[in-house]
Amino acid sequence: MTSLNIWEEFIEEKKDGNKKDQLATFDTDFPYRVNPLAQQYRKKKEHNVHIKSSETKNICPKCFKTIYCPQKEHEVNHMIEIIPFVYLGTAENTYYIEELMSFKISSIVNCAYEIKYMFYDAPISFNHFKWDDREDFDILQDLDQVADIINETIDDSIEKKSNVLVHCQFGISRSVSAIIAYLIKYQGKTYKEALDMIKLKKESVNPNNGFKQQLEQYYEICSERNENKEEELTCFHF
Repeated sequence: MTSLNIWEEFIEEKKDGNKKDQLATFDTDFPYRVNPLAQQYRKKKEHNVHIKSSETKNICPKCFKTIYCPQKEHEVNHMIEIIPFVYLGTAENTYYIEELMSFKISSIVNCAYEIKYMFYDAPISFNHFKWDDREDFDILQDLDQVADIINETIDDSIEKKSNVLVHCQFGISRSVSAIIAYLIKYQGKTYKEALDMIKLKKESVNPNNGFKQQLEQYYEICSERNENKEEELTCFHF
């Protein structure tokens, strides 16, 4: 079963049950229930682009948004695949169910306290870490959990042939820190190696200094754990 099939089954189930929500009023045939905040955002966004209605417009084949600029210029706003099955994005990427469907997103990890989940009954698993992008904010206590969740969703995504989206407000600090935590714990990367790896895909990423220090500390914690495991295995063999 592919992620698209999951979406297709969801849509057919809604249509068969005649459960299309009245809030889903945008130009779409997808029957989902949308958070009113997302509805307000999209209406405002659509109002702003309608001002440009006299200009040439196209529909993006990847996210299905109406665009008034060259496709390549618009695509900088898309979520970006950092490693197989893991995408880095912004809050805006979560406001359009069509974009989530196009990128086969079956799981979302939200790292921003101020961003709410936008779709109540879409076939997407959702995890929310209420992080604030302040240097004095403690993310260290959550790094094991967020790394484990990303790893579990990758395993699930491989089975479903779908993807996980990790996002915050702008995809620069908080969500990047979450992906770095995964790369440290499960791929053995140092903070710098993980950051450089992500920068190859998105140059503007920049966790704040407080997050950087905590991630470097997390690397030391993970390294010590791995050393202890190796010692235990050595003792076991003897």
